[in-house]
Amino acid sequence: MNINDKFVLVSTAPYHHFTGVNETRIKFIEVIIVKRIENIPYEFDPNEFGTGYLAKGSDGYMYGYDYPRYGGSWTRYIPDDKFDLLPEEEKDIFIEDLIWNDITIYQCPKKAAFCENLDYIEYCNIHQHHYYNRKGCFRCKHKMPPPKVILNINEHKWMDWY
Repeated sequence: MNINDKFVLVSTAPYHHFTGVNETRIKFIEVIIVKRIENIPYEFDPNEFGTGYLAKGSDGYMYGYDYPRYGGSWTRYIPDDKFDLLPEEEKDIFIEDLIWNDITIYQCPKKAAFCENLDYIEYCNIHQHHYYNRKGCFRCKHKMPPPKVILNINEHKWMDWY
């Protein structure tokens, strides 16, 4: 990841292996990396260190990736002392959409409507996944076969995606 890289995040997965299709309203945001943070101690081993990132979200919040703790999702970020000063209502709003995932991890029947006018993200029809232009389709690069289950827009038209 680099400063100024952009990502598309979604607040809730479109489907879950155990509960099925999500039926709650979701949100999409864009984030742009504004800071790289080096030498962050791992959560479970303070003798190992890694790199984290802070990004500015299109919703006005800051987001951390692998910062201040390691994990595969983006999380809203605010320093503890500033969070403590927020009124209870603002704390609740902040926490409500705490964890966000990159849209590229989900198999989708077509390009999400939120991404239609974005020039840095594309959709691979072969693998049914979004990908960032700067990286290309990971699945095509590594000659992965198409998914075994091919999604279609009639059965997989998830709320707020299309």
